[in-house]
Amino acid sequence: VLVLRPSRRWRGGRRRTPPPRDDVHERRAPLFVVDGEQDLLREAARYRVRSERVRTLAHTLRGSLFPGDGKVLCAHVRREAETLGCVPGRRYVVCPTPQGTVPTARVLDNIVDRAATHGASRIYLAHAGGAGFEDEPSTLLASLEERGFDARTASTDTSVGFESLDPFDVSLVEQELCSMVESFAPSARSTWSQTVVLDRSARGRRNAKPLDVGPAPVKTRRLPTH
Repeated sequence: VLVLRPSRRWRGGRRRTPPPRDDVHERRAPLFVVDGEQDLLREAARYRVRSERVRTLAHTLRGSLFPGDGKVLCAHVRREAETLGCVPGRRYVVCPTPQGTVPTARVLDNIVDRAATHGASRIYLAHAGGAGFEDEPSTLLASLEERGFDARTASTDTSVGFESLDPFDVSLVEQELCSMVESFAPSARSTWSQTVVLDRSARGRRNAKPLDVGPAPVKTRRLPTH
C-alpha cells in the first residue's frame, strides 16, 4: 500500500531548504503543482499505470500515425471556456480572454520551437478544440505541414480507428501516447498536461517548455530534416 504523507518544511525548529526546481517545470509558466510536493507527486506517478487496453491502443496509434524511428513531439493545446486559468498580467493557453490567452500564431511558433529544440520532425497535436477555437486544430496541423513537419492528431479525427471510443477514452489514449513519445510540450495550468509531465518525469523522459512561454526567434532555429 502506498501511503502519501504531506512534506514537512520544518524540522527541529529549522526551515528545510526547498529542493531545486525541476527543469521539467518552467519558471514562467507553472503547472498546478506545489513546489514542495513535486517529489511526492513524482513518486506517486511511478505507480500510476493506465489499463492494458489503453496502453495497447496508444502503441497502436503511434505505430499507425508515425511508423519508423523518427522522433515525435506531443504538443498539448488546452483551450477552456472558463476563466479559472487566467492570471492578471500573464498569458496562458488555457485562458480564453483576448488579454490573457496565447493566440494561435504564437502557439504555432512555440510548437515549432519545441520541435526544433528537441529534434523532432513529427508532431502529435493533442487538441480537442473548445468554444471559440473549433477550427484551431486543423489550422495548426495545416500550418505545421506547411513548415515541413509530419503533424497528426486523433483528438478530432475519427479516421484513425477511434470510432468506437468515447471522448474520455480518446483522452486517456492520448495521455498515454504523450507519455511515451520522445518529448512533450504542455499547456501550463492544465491538469491534463500536469498528469503527463509527472508520468514522464517519473520515468526519466524529457519534457519541453510549456507552450505558453515564447520561443527564441524561429529564424535562428534549424528545423530537423526528415
